[in-house]
Amino acid sequence: VGINGIETGPRDYFELARYLIVLAFTVYLIRHFDASVKNALEAAATASLYFSLLVLACYMVSIPALTPLLKGWLYAGTKTSVFHGTVRLSAPFENPNFLGFYTVQVLIYMIFFSKAPLRFLHAVAALVVMFYTGSRTSWAAMFMVMTAAAVVYTYMGALRAKIKFALQLSLAVLILIGAGAHFSQRIMESPRVRRVMYAMQTRGIQSEANAAQRLVQAEIAMDFIRQSPFFGWGPSKYRT
Repeated sequence: VGINGIETGPRDYFELARYLIVLAFTVYLIRHFDASVKNALEAAATASLYFSLLVLACYMVSIPALTPLLKGWLYAGTKTSVFHGTVRLSAPFENPNFLGFYTVQVLIYMIFFSKAPLRFLHAVAALVVMFYTGSRTSWAAMFMVMTAAAVVYTYMGALRAKIKFALQLSLAVLILIGAGAHFSQRIMESPRVRRVMYAMQTRGIQSEANAAQRLVQAEIAMDFIRQSPFFGWGPSKYRT
């Protein structure tokens, strides 16, 4: 804020504490990160996936005690909702895009870094959660992650030439192909996908309201970067 000479209000100075908190947390993890911390974080991430699936189940079928609690009370004011007959999942977050962003991170960890025996099952759970977020940005990120995973695992399988690894890879590929065949029709029937496809076939992607807003935000962000490429604009600028 001081270097740039751009001030958007007192919030700029208060929010600088965010960076100190993140720095302190990062230093703590670097100094104290061990197997127990890693296992605890992995267990928490895994539990969050299956909690999201539990909430999804409560929206799809009526489960005594749980559906009134989760659907009727805890997440009644959030964006976890039924839209044109399709559940759009956001739990445990308020917004589906937040859940989609988080689930992409969990998916990357499960595919590339986890050594848990059931890591591929957890990765499939992450894919199901991501599908029901209805977040098109997350779907695009998921496609890139899965493409990278296919390349890396194929290379590793060829390099190691291990039968066990080849069988695991083949099983994962078969599961993904089956899941893709099962969900492809539902994806294309999604109202959010259909709106984008219709816009692309008629007046272009910029004519779809949600996509148009994202394009405007991207243009504004690029303009901000051009004006202040090194020091930014302060934490509060986006809000103003």
